[in-house]
Amino acid sequence: NKQIKKDKLRLPIIKSVSYLFKPTEEVKMLKIRSILVTASIVLASGCATSTPITTENGKTGHNINCAGGSMSHCYQKAGELCGSNGYTILDKNNRPSGLFTSADMRLVIECK
Repeated sequence: NKQIKKDKLRLPIIKSVSYLFKPTEEVKMLKIRSILVTASIVLASGCATSTPITTENGKTGHNINCAGGSMSHCYQKAGELCGSNGYTILDKNNRPSGLFTSADMRLVIECK
């Protein structure tokens, strides 16, 4: 009988503070917005990766893969690698992903 009284005493306390753990609509919207902003930043930043290569004429070049983003990310990465000297495009592939194929977006460049 004493056990029942203790449980009855705890129940109103739990109910009285339970509102602290339920997110309001404003909190839910803030969470959704933050998730969307984070996702858009990740997608906008893209992922252009570069691998150094030796070109046919013996110079150092770069194979830039930007399958995770768009071709603009490849051009941006090429500009970062070569700076104000510029670059020459040796090969380019811009095949977006299809139903059964993955994207193949890449540049092969040589800095001037």
